[in-house]
This record gives sequence, structure tokens and C-alpha cells, in this order.
Amino acid sequence: MPAASSSAARTGRSTGTGCTSPSSGWQPIFAIAASDRGCARAHVDTFSHQAKPFYERHGYEVFAVLGDYPPGHERIFLRKRLCEGFARPG
Repeated sequence: MPAASSSAARTGRSTGTGCTSPSSGWQPIFAIAASDRGCARAHVDTFSHQAKPFYERHGYEVFAVLGDYPPGHERIFLRKRLCEGFARPG
């Protein structure tokens, strides 16, 4: 995720700012927007000291890891198949 689009998530950590609550459970806001646009899959990347647990709680799975990037940490790539027919709460 580009840094510019993730700045809001940084300021809202642990407050629920990055999620909304449709009837199927909490979903990251960008996943709802992607599904609304007909996207079938999403992928994100984060670092070992950041949001990996957040994405895993929402059904993302790790598909690649760059070790020691940046030094002393890992860069982690996660993916998720978006729910078909997921409707934005109205």
C-alpha cells in the first residue's frame, strides 16, 4: 500500500478507524472499496513491526517475506480473496 494512502491508518491505529462493520464482520475499509469496484483479490504489504496481525485477523494470508528488509525487520506481503457479492452497508 502506498505510504500516502496508509497515512490515515497510522493516525487511527487501535481505534477502529481502518475498519467498518458490515453484517459479515469487521472489514478493512479499502477491502470494501475494492469489492465495490468489482475486484476479486487484494494484496498489501507491511513490516514485521507494523500491521501484520491486523491483516491476518481479517483473513489475509502471507504469501512472501523479504528477510532483513529493512535491516533487523521483515517486509511481509499478504493477500486475500475478497468475498463475492460483498455489499457495502447502506
